[in-house]
Amino acid sequence: MDQIELAEALGISRNSVGNYENGRRRPTRPYLIAWADVTGVDQSWLETGKAPVTDDEGQESRLSDLNRRPVLYEGTALPLS
Repeated sequence: MDQIELAEALGISRNSVGNYENGRRRPTRPYLIAWADVTGVDQSWLETGKAPVTDDEGQESRLSDLNRRPVLYEGTALPLS
C-alpha cells in the first residue's frame, strides 16, 4: 500500500499521510485507529513501536519491545513520538 492508497482509504490527502510518516504532524486518534484497521497493523504497535505479546492462554499480557519502529510499507515508518 502506498501513500495515495492509504490516503484514499482514510479519506485524507497524500500530503497528510506524508506529514504523519515524517513526524511533522501526529495523527488524531480516529485516524490512527483507521490506519491500524486499513493496514491490519496493531494500533499499539503504531503508537509505541511495541507489539502485543500473549501468554500461554492467548491473553494479551504485555508489550514487547521490537527495537524498531513499525514499517507500514516500502521503507517508511510512522513516527509517533
